[in-house]
Amino acid sequence: MRKILALCALALCQACTTAQRVPAASGQPSEVLVEYFPADVRPAPTVLVAHSCSGVSTHETSWAKALNGWGYNAAVVDSFGGRGVHTVCGRSHLVNERLRAADLVLVAEDVRRQPWHRGKIGAVGFSHGGGTMLALAERPRYQAWASDVLDEGEPTPIDAVVSYYPGCVSAGPPLHPDMPVMIHFAVKDDWTPPSQCGWSPGTQKFADPRYAVHAYPNARHTFDRFGPRRNYLGYVLEYDGEADRLSRERTREFFARFLKP
Repeated sequence: MRKILALCALALCQACTTAQRVPAASGQPSEVLVEYFPADVRPAPTVLVAHSCSGVSTHETSWAKALNGWGYNAAVVDSFGGRGVHTVCGRSHLVNERLRAADLVLVAEDVRRQPWHRGKIGAVGFSHGGGTMLALAERPRYQAWASDVLDEGEPTPIDAVVSYYPGCVSAGPPLHPDMPVMIHFAVKDDWTPPSQCGWSPGTQKFADPRYAVHAYPNARHTFDRFGPRRNYLGYVLEYDGEADRLSRERTREFFARFLKP
């Protein structure tokens, strides 16, 4: 019996999180949770990780560890737990991308105070988190969220972002970013198709050199999340090894270009 209890305790421990509430501008705890993954070699630049509409999972923590391997601190930002929300899939209005963009700015300000951080800050987001990257990158369009966390005219403390298979229904299609942006589209995505963001083969929508856009012809939603093909809310989710490999290589090169000295 003791052995069984010990094994149960171990399993619970492995499921535990060390997420903490981020201080608001007032100094009081905010609704934003973050779990930090400092790099082995410190201090270092930091990359924030923004989850999908289903909240934080092993997908985000595995990305944090991959970022550690690339020489970055990582910060997994939870926009749902502190607000008592488990998922916004199919109901994005509960916690929208603009609110989450403000969350990332709040976390970035906290990162600047950490002894293990030095240099620039990047961010990567997936699906709903990918839409959050687009909201974050275009501050002139989102004064409503920016005014809560930044002084008028003050730039965000984030220097470059990567957006994976973003949805653009509520955030709107990309326009004029004030930072470098990389977007990874899945051409066969039936949940957040690239057409939502105004992308099609040969489009001129992304002529701005601050955008680096990649489209993977055989990929579907969540192509970087390992697992069997599955259906969720009527949409097809599927891992694509080639798209995963290429997108990670490109993301690594992108962050190295814009975040490292």
